[in-house]
Amino acid sequence: MNSSWLRFGLSAGLLAVLATAGCTTRKSAAPAPPSYPTVPANSVRILERLPSPPYDLIGTITVQINADINRDKTISEIRQRAGNRGANVIVVLSEKVFSWRNAAIHQRLHTRRIVARAIRVP
Repeated sequence: MNSSWLRFGLSAGLLAVLATAGCTTRKSAAPAPPSYPTVPANSVRILERLPSPPYDLIGTITVQINADINRDKTISEIRQRAGNRGANVIVVLSEKVFSWRNAAIHQRLHTRRIVARAIRVP
């Protein structure tokens, strides 16, 4: 009787190992994104809409600052960030000015949020 339990235990263990090994899948690592040299901020163009392909998406840049700060200064900061990442074009996707109450300092703040897409056009 002990030998039958031993065979049953070994069979069940072997079956569990094979089932686990059979279900294992391996995913290959995602390819590294292309790396581009930095672009001077004054060379980063500003477009009103995304251009026709081909272009490479570098990323999305969101800047949220005090609404009293000049918009041109904010766009200049976005151009600098985009250029540092290798983008040569930015497209402003949205711009919103809003007020909100900061409970920590008990004040109403006026904020500007600009979201821009940084791309690399050949």
